[in-house]
Amino acid sequence: MTTATVQQKQQQPLSLDDKVTIARVLSWDCCKEIHPEQVVTIWMEGEIAWVKLDEGCVPIHRDTFKDILEAQREIEERGDDREPIETHTHQDNEKLVLAPLENVPHAYQVNFADNFLGYVYRSLLLGGWSISTSLNTQYKASFVDPFDAAERLFLDWQVEKELGFALPY
Repeated sequence: MTTATVQQKQQQPLSLDDKVTIARVLSWDCCKEIHPEQVVTIWMEGEIAWVKLDEGCVPIHRDTFKDILEAQREIEERGDDREPIETHTHQDNEKLVLAPLENVPHAYQVNFADNFLGYVYRSLLLGGWSISTSLNTQYKASFVDPFDAAERLFLDWQVEKELGFALPY
């Protein structure tokens, strides 16, 4: 008779570098800033990585995690400058400003004159650029580039001004 022994994996506490990496990936995926000190632990269930935060858990597919991490490393290697981008609306040649969000790659705050319009961010889930009016909401649409998405925010803002109420997303 043979006996099978199961070796238990000894769990190591996450290093600060691990927590920084996890927080950066989640910040990109969730489109809101996650701080390393919020990360408690991470574990795998099938192909899903579950990240325990101070307040709840966040699931992320392992391939999505790897893709985001790879994209972030490419950006670091290229040394992308995170300067605000100015673009013109299709109407009256007015300027929209896309200001990069700190610590959230591929995410911009969109402003028109002194007016905050919303956010534009790269959505891996939707396969393009998406928009939201707050960091906690998402607009389920995909735009080819951040400028098309910003233009949509501008047009929605104009309609909301005329109607006198916010459009439901």
